[in-house]
Amino acid sequence: MPGLILSGVIGGLIFGVILVWQGASAAGLVLLFTIVGWLIGVVLWTVWRAYTGQLDVQTVRTLIELIFSNRSR
Repeated sequence: MPGLILSGVIGGLIFGVILVWQGASAAGLVLLFTIVGWLIGVVLWTVWRAYTGQLDVQTVRTLIELIFSNRSR
């Protein structure tokens, strides 16, 4: 499903370009919407992989707990 990530990036880029064309005139907005589109694509891709069983959800949960734990290193 890498197409979801690419679709998100292209969708965000198109939305940002249209917004700038309509008068917002800020290239940062185009980049912002591209990044938001990329993030949406990554989330959809991850959910799809978890749904189809290609991703071990328990391992991801353990990784997130390890990253966000409040223990000192």
